[in-house]
Amino acid sequence: MAKSIYKFCIYAIIFLNLGFLDVFGTLDRQAMFLSLVLGLFAFLVYVFDENRVKILKGKDLVLFIFLIVGVFFFQATRIQYPGMTVKAAFTTFAGLLLVLATFPMYELLQSQFHKTMKYIVDIGFAAILLRIILWFSYNFIHINLGPGFFEGRENWTRNILGLNLVRISEPYISGFLFIVCILGIYNNGFFKKKVNNIIGIILLYFYAVFVSQTRMQILVYTLTLFLMIVFQAFNSNHKGLAIISLLIIIFLFLLNREYVGSFLNSFDPNSVNGYSTTLRINSFNYFINEWQNGNVWLGFGFTPDNHEIGLNTYWISDFGIYINLFEFGILGFIILILPILKGIIVSVKHIKVSTFADNLFIGLTLFFIISMSNIYILNLTTIVPIYMGLMLLIENKNFISRKQNENIDNYSNF
Repeated sequence: MAKSIYKFCIYAIIFLNLGFLDVFGTLDRQAMFLSLVLGLFAFLVYVFDENRVKILKGKDLVLFIFLIVGVFFFQATRIQYPGMTVKAAFTTFAGLLLVLATFPMYELLQSQFHKTMKYIVDIGFAAILLRIILWFSYNFIHINLGPGFFEGRENWTRNILGLNLVRISEPYISGFLFIVCILGIYNNGFFKKKVNNIIGIILLYFYAVFVSQTRMQILVYTLTLFLMIVFQAFNSNHKGLAIISLLIIIFLFLLNREYVGSFLNSFDPNSVNGYSTTLRINSFNYFINEWQNGNVWLGFGFTPDNHEIGLNTYWISDFGIYINLFEFGILGFIILILPILKGIIVSVKHIKVSTFADNLFIGLTLFFIISMSNIYILNLTTIVPIYMGLMLLIENKNFISRKQNENIDNYSNF
């Protein structure tokens, strides 16, 4: 019974926060609220589940999870920003509480690893394809099939190929899908045909270039791809294929070095696309001044995402995980990055282990480090219980039953 509850709640949480409901309107906050209800319910079931799998290793991660919950409730008691109510704070920041879904996620992964992975990849690519269809319809056919993606964002455009196209942000699952496809090229993974993994990578690049038009995402994808190929070259049964792939990437880089240089120069504040860079520099200076003029240990606390300063709007969500230093202070920031620091340690320990679960976790850790994305903000926080549940899984593999271990380690296509 408990396993069925875990499956329903986790699957629903993953679905709700991929934006499927936004075809009916802007429902991301309602989706997160429902996700929290499901996540907390699944956590309570876990607490009273006498048949739950004991966590014999990784108890420090358990401590980190409850410390993160503590950060939320502590900051809720010291709201200082004018007009920021407890209700508004809960609506914006309660995604932090979704870390409690790590425990039912762990239970689900250790009992139904392949089924859960298959669901995440299936629903993830379905979300990517849906967003591409909605983006194309809005920009080229001028039909708004997804109001929640475009209302209030009509001017959120960037010039590409001579066209000003309205963008749709990246879903939280993009990095996960990217790593899965890379692993599938060199080992048996999600898609039975290896060429489909390449198609998956191309699709994710297409989304980053045209749909979200996120230069940082393109850069993160490329660096992650390069480093994961290097990793696979030393840790795969297909070393020759990995080395050839690496040489091809280097060749393409040299062949297109002028384009690469132009792309990197686009981050220059003085470039054609430099306005957004300049705006982020100014907003960074604003937030760091707010932090330094307040309590550096506890931060300036919960505030709205957007800050209207003169004629400009500064967005907290524009920044990576380091923005938590300003929001929650030195103490809160340390607590929030502890799971990632532990993830680095676990990745190093498992770098010679060639199972899909281990390599997926290592790839996700690498992706988080390179991107420095703030995985605790509303639209990304769903990846946290997936990541932490996976961490508990690979740390406790040696303590679960042999049958379950073989299920996790098996590289067959799921």
